[in-house]
Amino acid sequence: MDIFLNMLQKTMIKMIKWIKSVAVGWWNVIIKNETPEAKRRYDICMNCDKKIKVGKDYICSQCGCFLKAKSRSPEEKCVLSKW
Repeated sequence: MDIFLNMLQKTMIKMIKWIKSVAVGWWNVIIKNETPEAKRRYDICMNCDKKIKVGKDYICSQCGCFLKAKSRSPEEKCVLSKW
């Protein structure tokens, strides 16, 4: 039982960190905060053949994230290791 609880705790911590990272990315979109690093990341994503247009925005077909938000989250990484 202790092993299960330990695994559950680790999973929950990872989920909370991911939720925080997504929230930071969207917050940066809302307040129009685009650092030079975020711009570099977004430019790489926009030149990637794995992006998909959804309405006015783009998502990554590999991870499902909205590129505008993911590129502005300092904790995030490209699943294809492009940045």
